Amino acid sequence: MNKKYIFLIFIFINTCIWAEKSITISRNTIPILVDGIIDADEWASVQIFSDFIEVMPGENISPLVETEVRATFDSENLYVSFKAFDDPKLVRAHLSKRDDIFADDMVGIILDTQNDGVMGNLFMVNPFGNQADGQKMINSEKMDWDAIWTSAGRLTDQGFEVEMSIPFSSLRFQESDKYHWRIAFFRTISRSDSRRQLSWTPYDRNNGCELCQLGHLYGLEGIGGRSPIELLPSATGFKEDDTFDTNLGMGLKIPIGTNVTAEITINPDFSQIESDQARIDVNKRAALSYSESRPFFNEGIDLFGTGSYGWKPKVRAVYTRSINNPKVAAKIMGQFGKTQFGYLGAQDEDTYLIVPFTEFGTTVGVGESLSNIFRAKHSLKQGSYIGGIITDRRYGDGLGQMLGADGVFRFGDKWNLDWQYFASSTQELSDTLLTVESGLTGGYFQGNNFTTDLDGESFTGNATYTSLERHGRNWGGTLMYVTKSPTFRVDNGYLSLNDKKKMSGNIYRQFWPENEYIEHLFALVGMGRVYNHAGDQWVEDWLYATVSGKFKGQNNVSADFMPNSEFYAGDTLKNNYHLSLMWNSKFSDKFHLGMGPSMGREIIRDPSNPFQAINKSMSFWMDIKPNEKISIKPFVVYSRSALEDTDEEIYSVLIGRLRLSYQFTSATNFRIVTEYQDYYKTIDIQPLLSYQPNPFTIFYVGASLQYEQSNQFISSSTQAYLKFQYLFSL
Repeated sequence: MNKKYIFLIFIFINTCIWAEKSITISRNTIPILVDGIIDADEWASVQIFSDFIEVMPGENISPLVETEVRATFDSENLYVSFKAFDDPKLVRAHLSKRDDIFADDMVGIILDTQNDGVMGNLFMVNPFGNQADGQKMINSEKMDWDAIWTSAGRLTDQGFEVEMSIPFSSLRFQESDKYHWRIAFFRTISRSDSRRQLSWTPYDRNNGCELCQLGHLYGLEGIGGRSPIELLPSATGFKEDDTFDTNLGMGLKIPIGTNVTAEITINPDFSQIESDQARIDVNKRAALSYSESRPFFNEGIDLFGTGSYGWKPKVRAVYTRSINNPKVAAKIMGQFGKTQFGYLGAQDEDTYLIVPFTEFGTTVGVGESLSNIFRAKHSLKQGSYIGGIITDRRYGDGLGQMLGADGVFRFGDKWNLDWQYFASSTQELSDTLLTVESGLTGGYFQGNNFTTDLDGESFTGNATYTSLERHGRNWGGTLMYVTKSPTFRVDNGYLSLNDKKKMSGNIYRQFWPENEYIEHLFALVGMGRVYNHAGDQWVEDWLYATVSGKFKGQNNVSADFMPNSEFYAGDTLKNNYHLSLMWNSKFSDKFHLGMGPSMGREIIRDPSNPFQAINKSMSFWMDIKPNEKISIKPFVVYSRSALEDTDEEIYSVLIGRLRLSYQFTSATNFRIVTEYQDYYKTIDIQPLLSYQPNPFTIFYVGASLQYEQSNQFISSSTQAYLKFQYLFSL
């Protein structure tokens, strides 16, 4: 064949594959009942889209099974149905709590209502109609976001069917006569040999912006983005030993026009119903960070977030877990054109500030505080934005303020420039007793200019972050430059350490073998050097290498190696290293497991006498599901450090956790969590019965039984609690 024609055919095929897809949907004429049954009359006039492809592990290839999707709308809701063809005996499905369906088969959609490639809303449903939702950012996902929507599903002799109804009031978008959104439909198939991802839109692995590759959605008009007025009263009863306490709270959410909503909550109960899974906190340099699980703060997390997710050492300007026990909290969120804006304020009764220094960070309880946070974010071209933020926190005679800007600029399909600049101003508390209680007596920072004591000093600081990144199908990398002055603080945020000037880079290579054993291989090598902020003291050199692979049978394996040398507490400690392995498998519908051994030479961080020791650790976890309603999740982690020459033990920690749960319905669950920590010699038992038909209407009855060991385990605390909260939409 003539080379000219071969070239033209290649261009034609390539254009067909990578051309952006679009759909135009029409308003439905027959009311749709979301019951998991795709009724022929209800959906008769709705167009079917069935040209799905496999995008993972296959690369835009024909799928093994067929999928049909339909989409329509009325003035209040977007309706979507999926007919997933398959052998019903192979479908993985369990009756699950909300956001706990990721081991199952599922279907879902991504909606980018801003059409900017910066953030998309995820809605996912398993074959029994159980829901999960979240938000997809440019290069990350946050599954803490919750919305109120309806779904239903059922197994059939041809596979399974799912229907969903998403209220437009659950989405943020700019009012218009006609709308142009971005959309993608997807399906996940979980089998013993592999976990396959099917998509209605192709995915170009050479394009680092996944959201920029969504299809185009047209046809929406005359829809209601105005949120309803919502009332959220709550009542809580709490009994600890011989004391009993009650708490009444009220939340109110009001739309202001069509583009702005205001929300206030008075005397809220923001207590968690299940403790965070314990983590080893022995010999750690800084305060640990935990994820947010409270719906009030999760709404808008994409707007208020400034990064620090994953491996990037970005400044997290807003860390809502630092708002511990608010008397009242308020939030305003809105949008005009391509600019989103928000305000978050809270009066907190029991504030714990995260205070960073050069070589350690700690938390300090400062009592009551008042926080005010202002944020704006303007979308540029696809996958790019620029933002600004102001935070203010006042506590006693102390004050912390911060002003900053951040953004992502995208160049072509593969390159990103990610940046931040923040400036802070701090007026310390003056409290000698709190200084002693917090262990901050007698230290200095920024040379000898300031003391670590809480003695009323005032100072200003700044921080910067810049990274140039390439994300490609086969290779990519990052060049990064980070600075944090010794006087930089984020009193409304999270910052582990400061006084740093970091330069680092990495490069990765990945492979996509098409064989019967391996799905994906990934290798990365990186290195970095750290100085103090002034640049006159070397702090650390490190090298990092990782290799990981996805293998058939849903087996994931990785190995990490990180040698480093560090200047700490006046000593240079060389030849430290950390070597870890990880394996997890979901080869069976009823049995998932994983383990992670590690070893290395670590620094024992005694500021008066730092030294090195050999650490050996092991973690092990399982998820056993004997049927569709029962889940058994054991977890064990052990860590021991000892002197290299004599094997004299420095410390050892064992944490064991067992979570047993029974799912009566998608909304009703009973679980009991038992956790043992041998370092602190404690056992905590937490039974709970919960009913939660949506993220905001809840009923809990539970207890926490705590025991401490001396010669034997004795009861140290007995707590019982009851909570009722109901969402009214007016």
